[in-house]
Amino acid sequence: MSEWVVEGDSRPWRCSKVSTSEVCISSEDSDDRIYSISEYSGNNKYLISDGSQSNLAHVVQHDGKYWVHVNGRIHVLVERDEKKANSDLKSPLITAPMPGKVLEVLVDLGEIVESGQTLLVIEAMKMEHRIKASIDGVIETIEFGIGDQIEVGDFLVRIAPIGLDQ
Repeated sequence: MSEWVVEGDSRPWRCSKVSTSEVCISSEDSDDRIYSISEYSGNNKYLISDGSQSNLAHVVQHDGKYWVHVNGRIHVLVERDEKKANSDLKSPLITAPMPGKVLEVLVDLGEIVESGQTLLVIEAMKMEHRIKASIDGVIETIEFGIGDQIEVGDFLVRIAPIGLDQ
């Protein structure tokens, strides 16, 4: 069984494969739910159904993360690895998950931010994506401004952790 974390949400989600086209997903505060997943017209699009409703999801994998766009929301999934729990998920360096254009910069240098707080809004694949803080801290650098084009892996924001030895 794999455990996944949705960035900005500290609770782990357990995911187990039921069959070649079904997964069981649950968290500490939810019941097990079986989802049927089938490819839909290629291009990283999948039809996800829980038996009562179906949704079309667009899934992109990059740098060990899965970016899932479903029902107008973006969910960034990272497989939970206890050994790396404090490095990958709690990085002070925020990088671009995909190429796009900066639409909004919602923080200023020196501003105190909380984990999960939206820092930037980018436009990519004709959708808006919210880039969120992975740790509590102070904005140390902002590398791009409104209207700037970004590429996958570009360094966007650096957060100086609060109360941690660096």
